[in-house]
Amino acid sequence: MIYVNQDVYSGNWSNGQKEGKGTYIVNKTGEKYVGEFKDDYMHGQGTYTFVSGAKYVGEFKDDDIHGQGTYTYVG
Repeated sequence: MIYVNQDVYSGNWSNGQKEGKGTYIVNKTGEKYVGEFKDDYMHGQGTYTFVSGAKYVGEFKDDDIHGQGTYTYVG
């Protein structure tokens, strides 16, 4: 799926929502999330790579970092 803002989602769907494993790329920044989705949100285990190159690997809930994980800074 390519959105109007040119963000890209590739992965599983259920009832028109992102569900299960997938990859979401933010067009404006190039940030990328690879992991689990639930009810259209980043939810479960995943990896989020920030525009700076920093990376978070761990748990997400309702599109937010939540629970245990590792944040690696670049610098």
